[in-house]
Amino acid sequence: MLRNSPQYVASYVGVLMAKAVAVPLNVLERAAVLARQIEHCGAKVLLSDTAVPECKALTGRLANTETVTMEIPMAGNGRAAERLLGIHP
Repeated sequence: MLRNSPQYVASYVGVLMAKAVAVPLNVLERAAVLARQIEHCGAKVLLSDTAVPECKALTGRLANTETVTMEIPMAGNGRAAERLLGIHP
């Protein structure tokens, strides 16, 4: 559950490169709905952003899911995703 950010793009690509399945979630959804979606898809890992309040509400509620939390700064000049992914235009 990451906000729109270069880290979201890098994480999404990383999941695909690991031959796993990425399940995008709406960070504006309520915690109860998110918990059902996460349990329904059988997620093993949840990537979460410290700035998303619902991520804190999910901590400890997901029995079979490991949560990896990261702090994502909001600064950038539009080229951050390219730098994270190693793309040199």
